[in-house]
Amino acid sequence: MNFFESDQLCAYRRMRTRGGRAGRAMVVLSVAALTMLGCSGTKGGPKTGSKTSANPSGKAADFPVLQSQLMTHESGPVLVQAQVLNRIAGDRITSRFRVVNQGRQTVDMRQALSDEKNPTGSGFFAHGLALLDAAADRAYYPLRTADGECLCSELGDLAAGQSLEVYAVFPALPAELSKVTVQVPHTAPMVDLPIGKGDVAPVPGQKPDIGRLSLGRPIIRPIVSKADGVELSEDEIAGDKRVRLSADVLFAVNKADLSPRAQALLQDLARQIDRSPGTTVKIDGYTDDTGDDAINQPLSERRARAVEAGLKSLVTRTGLTYRSAGHGSADPVESNDTDEGRQRNRRVAVTFARPVQRRAAPSGGPAGGPPVTWSPGGKLPAVARGRLPDDQELTVTINGLHRDSSGLVSLVWTVTNNGAEMVDVAGVFDAGLLQYDGRTAGGVSLLDRSAKLDYRTLRDDQGVCLCTSFAFHEKREINPGESGTYANLFKPASSTTTVDVEIPYDDRKTVIKNVPIT
Repeated sequence: MNFFESDQLCAYRRMRTRGGRAGRAMVVLSVAALTMLGCSGTKGGPKTGSKTSANPSGKAADFPVLQSQLMTHESGPVLVQAQVLNRIAGDRITSRFRVVNQGRQTVDMRQALSDEKNPTGSGFFAHGLALLDAAADRAYYPLRTADGECLCSELGDLAAGQSLEVYAVFPALPAELSKVTVQVPHTAPMVDLPIGKGDVAPVPGQKPDIGRLSLGRPIIRPIVSKADGVELSEDEIAGDKRVRLSADVLFAVNKADLSPRAQALLQDLARQIDRSPGTTVKIDGYTDDTGDDAINQPLSERRARAVEAGLKSLVTRTGLTYRSAGHGSADPVESNDTDEGRQRNRRVAVTFARPVQRRAAPSGGPAGGPPVTWSPGGKLPAVARGRLPDDQELTVTINGLHRDSSGLVSLVWTVTNNGAEMVDVAGVFDAGLLQYDGRTAGGVSLLDRSAKLDYRTLRDDQGVCLCTSFAFHEKREINPGESGTYANLFKPASSTTTVDVEIPYDDRKTVIKNVPIT
């Protein structure tokens, strides 16, 4: 199935329970039950913690710390330090992290670094770590053996004050990459970590000489980006770009003659096609379900041909093949039960190979500055503030909005409970997006007012949100005076330097305006 059209399946997001706190509790109970059923493979996991070492001197502290982030764990503060990210034989990437329990109680780490799409019953491993390359729209997960065992650390309980050395071996990255952003579950992204070269002594439990192992197929998932607008919407996945142009902007009602505004939109689209490495351009026309297909089918065909003719007159590249088709009211992207849904279904979609993206140093917005990281005794920065629309006294602080060298933008934000009662935030930030795990912060978006585009949180082609998940050990219950820090990943246009951050809270939302991308 074409993943672009899998947006049609996203009607499931509207199935989300809207029963307030009680409704959320029922869903969380169901997720917990499923998790228990799926975790029977290695009950309890290993007892982990303390005196493990991986470098020749035998001292874990000898490794320099590339970057540190604090994990927002339900049992207390856990520090994650990136220590090594090296190319080894076969251009694979070996990594090493140090995890420190800074709290006063034992922390259950069994699923804290898990991949949500991991097969059930396969144990508790750090297979949720991922290397993110937004320029290629790829997420690289740890390698596995032919029988499915992860080339990464197995996890268990981590006692108070103790540390754990974690490793993961990843597939080869593009040779030109000298740094990469790492996604660590329950922390802010570790942005632009430098990639070194050379072997690293194994941590206890690590399989030696992976060159002798029979490996399974690398897990490299396409990253899906999506931006919605009134005039057009954009999707990118696996090297393709699809631009959905609103038929209401392109044409008059029941007509197939391009409007003056259509010419401006097609000019911009033609410039992108000129920069595309592909040789095929697909144009697909659609209508809503008003009327019947005796009218809708030929109308959608005429509109697709009109856009094809318009693009041919504007694109300067030669040797392209144009394929236009009309589909009537088939394949709706939204429900036809509302005016807004019907408006989105009236569209012409243009699909072509994504224009080549140049890898560059972080461009930065007007404010400049480094990514959000943890430092001893320091506080996270406060770029902007707002208040969530709830009866409780919940405030939100934007800690940072940073673009990495591949174009990936990481949003880090903190929710603080200034009220007198505990607040459970699991599920309130998902905007009805019922994901595999049931609860994420995936409803957060970035609005570029100048481009009139609303950038959605990234996900991979398995539907997993590149954002905070509340499925495994994330701090979801915020007591009075406490805070929880969360993160989302986006891919706005390189020209976008200032956005409004939109944070949903059940059926309402908070908009924090004019936040700079640094």
